[in-house]
Amino acid sequence: MNILAFDSCFAAVSAAVRRRSLLGEWAQHETIEVGGGGNAERLFQIITAVLDEAGLEIPPADRLAGPLGPRPLPGFRVGTAAARRLALATGKPVVGASSLAVIAEQARRLAPKLRAEPVAVAMDARRGALYVQHFGSSGHEPVTEPALSTPEEAAGRICATTDSN
Repeated sequence: MNILAFDSCFAAVSAAVRRRSLLGEWAQHETIEVGGGGNAERLFQIITAVLDEAGLEIPPADRLAGPLGPRPLPGFRVGTAAARRLALATGKPVVGASSLAVIAEQARRLAPKLRAEPVAVAMDARRGALYVQHFGSSGHEPVTEPALSTPEEAAGRICATTDSN
């Protein structure tokens, strides 16, 4: 199964292809572009680049994964519109992924000590605010809904959730 995933919710635009080779081994190709704005203009260029690297063409995958937010992250509409367009054009199913959940999972993959620990993700929401969400130690399920907070409120929530675990 080939999976194309992409996100444009934050100040970066990213795309990744995970594909299974003929020998059954998984390979992953990814591209990320940070800053610069213009997510709508850059998203399909980045998707095309990662597909080229993986040796795939559109329709690129058996499944598409697009952003679920939290809303209203900058670029959220760009990513969801792209997922809808690709699904309509290719007839492939789309699954949604929360940007904060993806970050939590990536943190666990990069830091194996976190695999059995609760994880809190805080991302810049601009204008002095943060999006914060907590994920439990037993898997990918969120413990809280994404919340828009001041940095002080976010610190208090993170400490309160950590103390209760």
